[in-house]
Parts: sequence; C-alpha cells; structure tokens
Amino acid sequence: MTSTNEIGLSSDRVRSPPGFEFDDIECAICNNILWKPSACGSCDTHFCSACIAKWHTTNPKNCPMRCKEYIQRSCVKFVANKLAKLHIACIYQADGCKEVVPYEALEKHEIQCGHQPQECPGCRLPIPKKDFTEHEAQCPLIDLACVDCKSIYKRRDAITRHSDMMCLREQLRQARQDFTTQNQQIMELRKLLLIFLLDNSASMNQMTHVGTSLFDIGKGAIEQFLKIRQRDAGAARTDRYMLLTLDEPPTNVKVGWKEPMTVFTNQLKSLEATGLTQMGSAIKQAFDLLNLNRHAADHDTYGCGRFPHLLEPSLIIVITDKQKLTTLAGVQNEINIPMNTGPLGSELTKEPFRWDQRLFAIVLALPATSSSIVPAGGAPGNSTGPGLGDVPANQFIPAAIDQPITAMCDVTGGRSYLITSQRTLLQCLESLVQKIQIGVVVNLEKVISEGDNERCAWHSCRKMIMIPRSLPKTEKTEYNWPIPEDYWPTAAMLSLPSRSAHALIKFQTTPCTTVTDKFPFDKYELEPSPLTQYILERRQPTMAWPVFVQGSSRLGPTELGSPFGYLKASTNLTSVNLYIMPYNYPELSTLL
Repeated sequence: MTSTNEIGLSSDRVRSPPGFEFDDIECAICNNILWKPSACGSCDTHFCSACIAKWHTTNPKNCPMRCKEYIQRSCVKFVANKLAKLHIACIYQADGCKEVVPYEALEKHEIQCGHQPQECPGCRLPIPKKDFTEHEAQCPLIDLACVDCKSIYKRRDAITRHSDMMCLREQLRQARQDFTTQNQQIMELRKLLLIFLLDNSASMNQMTHVGTSLFDIGKGAIEQFLKIRQRDAGAARTDRYMLLTLDEPPTNVKVGWKEPMTVFTNQLKSLEATGLTQMGSAIKQAFDLLNLNRHAADHDTYGCGRFPHLLEPSLIIVITDKQKLTTLAGVQNEINIPMNTGPLGSELTKEPFRWDQRLFAIVLALPATSSSIVPAGGAPGNSTGPGLGDVPANQFIPAAIDQPITAMCDVTGGRSYLITSQRTLLQCLESLVQKIQIGVVVNLEKVISEGDNERCAWHSCRKMIMIPRSLPKTEKTEYNWPIPEDYWPTAAMLSLPSRSAHALIKFQTTPCTTVTDKFPFDKYELEPSPLTQYILERRQPTMAWPVFVQGSSRLGPTELGSPFGYLKASTNLTSVNLYIMPYNYPELSTLL
C-alpha cells in the first residue's frame, strides 16, 4: 500500500515549531506543503512528485517555471531538513484519529491507521479499519459461502434460504449433476481407437496366386474391415482410426485419429512397400501414442487402485507376412521392444501396454501358386479365385504359432491369425469385429487349496471384464469402486511400485454371502472362458465366489488380503459377472 496523500499537505494539518518559516517548502504547483518532493535541476524549484508527474502528462520535459528543460533531481538537503521538523495531523482526523506524527513517519502511520474507513461489502457503509473484523462477523448483509453445498447467501437469510435440509438437498443435486457429467466423460472415453499397423517392408511385395501382392491384400483387408465395422451405426459414429507403418518415427504415422475418413482412405491407397520390418519399435511407438495422455488424464490412478470404467479402449491390428524381421542391424528372429523410453508415467507400469489395449496380428501366408492351397478339411486343390465366396461359419483360423508376434498378442489379451486364403482372411476380419468389446483385460486365478491335485483350464485365464456401451434405464450407470493395488501404500515409500498391466484377481470357490442391498456396487460382465463355462454349468445363480488381490492388505505381499467383491452367475444363467464392492466389504457390512 501507499499513503493516501497524493499531492501536497494542507497547511491546516501542519503542526510546526513557533516562528517556523514555510518558505521553500511549498509546492510551486499546488501551493501546499511539499509531499515526496523533487526539484528542477535548472531552477532549483521544488514540486510534489504527484504534481510534477501530472504536469508532465500534458507538458513533457518542460518545467512549470519556464526553464529550457526540466531536469529532475532529488530534494536539496536544506528543504528536506525543514520538512523533517514538521509534525502532521493524520488525514483521518475527521474519522476520529487524534494522532500527530513526524513528517517522515506520516506515510507509515496512515497506512496502518485504525480509523481508516473501509467499505463493508455487505451493507456498503464505511467502517473504521480497527472495527472492520468485528462488523464483518455480524453484518446481516454479508455474503456467506457454505463449505458443503457451495451456496452463497446473506447472513440474515441463513434460516430461510439455507437450512440444514436445504443444504442437503443442494448437495444431492450437485452430486447428481457431477455423476451425470462423469458418466458423459466416461462414455466419451469409451470411444474405440483402432490403430492399423501395416507392414510396408519390401517382402510384402511378393505376389500371391490371386495375382496381387501381399501388400495390396493387406490394404484391401483394412478397407474390408472398415466396411464390416460400419454395419454398426453406433460404431460408425464413435470409432476413431489411425494408420501406421514400419517407417522411422514420426513419418510412420500416416493418419492421426482426428483425420476424416477421406484422408484415411487416400493415404492407405498411396502407401508403398519399400521399408524394413522394424516391428518391435513400431509396436512400442503405437503403445506410446495410446499412452501419451493417460497420465495427465489420470486414467491409471496409480496408488489408488484400478478403476475398470476409466478406460480408453483400443485395438492395434498388425498386418504382416511370415518373413524374417529385417532391421538396419540385420535379420532378427524375435521382436525386441525398447523399454528405455516412454511417455510420462510409463515407468509405473512394467509392460509397454495397458489393460484396455489389445494387440491382434493378421499374418498373411497366401501361397504364390494355387496348387499349394490346402482347403479346410481337404487336400490341395484349386482356389476359388479372388472372389471371397461364402465363408464357413465354424471354420477355425489357427494362430501363427511360429511367428514372434504371436507371443506379444497373447500377453495383451489378443491373438494372431494365420491367413492362407482369401476366405480365411474374410472370416478373420469378421472375427476381429466381433472381438471389439469395451472393457479391460484381467488375469483370473483360483486360490490353490490343499485338495487341488491337478490344475484345470478354468483355474487360470486371461480374459476381459466388459462394460456395456449403454445400460437399460432400470440399471445404474455409476461406478464407484476400484480393484485394489497389490501392495499397501505407506508414508515410508519414496515412490510407488510399478504394477503389471493386467490386474491379477484371485478367487476362492468357497461360497460367500451377497450384500448388494447394503451399499453401491459395480457390476462387470466376464468374457466367455473356461471359468465362466464351469460356473454356468453348476447352475447355481445364487452362489457367489469371493475375489481378492494378493498383497493388498497390511499383512504383506504374501497374504491374500480381504475380499473386494465376488463372481456370480446371472439369474438367467447366460453370463458370469464380477461384482466390485468396497475393500473388505463383509466387515463394512457388519459395521453398517
């Protein structure tokens, strides 16, 4: 703050010694006692700083005493000494202040003076500074803000406009609005992102028996996939697409997910196969692009558990051939994914991918001659030609077992397809479209007990827990609870431990009670698997199996911890659902 005095001091405020002469201490502009004086270096005339500054707004560089040029200098010592002998009455004497202070202490006093009037923001009356806090605490027109419901109201209206019941109602209204906004954001996040990673190495130029190269077949497969996908009107509105190749970054990004479909189609048609098979770095970059904004958006919620509904579902579809992997360093027999770089926060996950990202590979192995084709269930014979024809609905497409990319697909929850004919290619595309689900991949594992002499297929599986795109109006759409972390966070931790991309959920086959009537719960459907088949075959829709995350309690990483939900078949025995509830919900249920 600065003093309230802007121009010279009125003489009626001055208390001077007897016989004091006021010559030389009056401002030549305002004719009052000098305040914060400065002088003209040419004529030694003194002015208040505010007065000379105002003069110079209309008369720059000129002196009021008609000097050739105004050269500012500090007040002469003689004038300063005379001013120091003065005692000045406080400018707030009309407001009750009786203080008379030395000239040099005037500014500090007036800044701190308790009689300085301040306008009350409520009643708009001038209140002495020393009484302002007390007045503000009692003024009936002051605006108050409720810390609970954030409502603004006058103090006098506290009873009529902000009773306890009104506060609770406003909090409930805001909570509903927040849930609506959150659900809209969640639905926006559930828009599927499909990345096509097309192998554009020179080996893709090899010709097939249908008269086209593998590269042309790969481009045609992408176009056919889009046509199949667009049969779903909802998917056509929400799907996002990217087109990548195996070129060096950033030139390998041919189409971003914000580009229109016309740009995607034109870029796809213009691609040529002239590069190397740098598969590892290309897959890593695809995952990095997906993970670029995850940390800022707080989708992974490290240290707070995993929320299945906070997801950005995405599929990476790699289209390649069966040839060796070629790089500038030579030929490689396995895919090496560099892990030394990544987006912010990537060090908190052990793998380069996340649980809502799956990798699928279409490995093109169409022969060069039709005599080499082996139809499903038959001997070598002639191909049906370039026409796709009718595809047997139950024909199984084998995985490309001998290809390095297969292991990478499996670990993300995806798979590879070995394509030996145009028919199997179309069936593969139909299968891929059907595998597009909104959900996350988890590992489900049975807790080993003393009676387990052998391991069955349903004891351990890696499958999705799925979230429907839309729910009936009779069902809730809010999600509340996380899958616990596999460690117990403490203040002694210098950093959070890294987690696996897929949560490991363990289940016991000992039935537990269901408590869905006590508090909110989250419900996710399990992808069909040997585990869901086993549960449904038991035909016990009221039976529930508790689920755990090992290491989630204070007892340490080797202990099973407390249950956070259970597995249970639907009432009509058509599906199995994972119910997620508060951690250690049986104890909470007892307390409630």
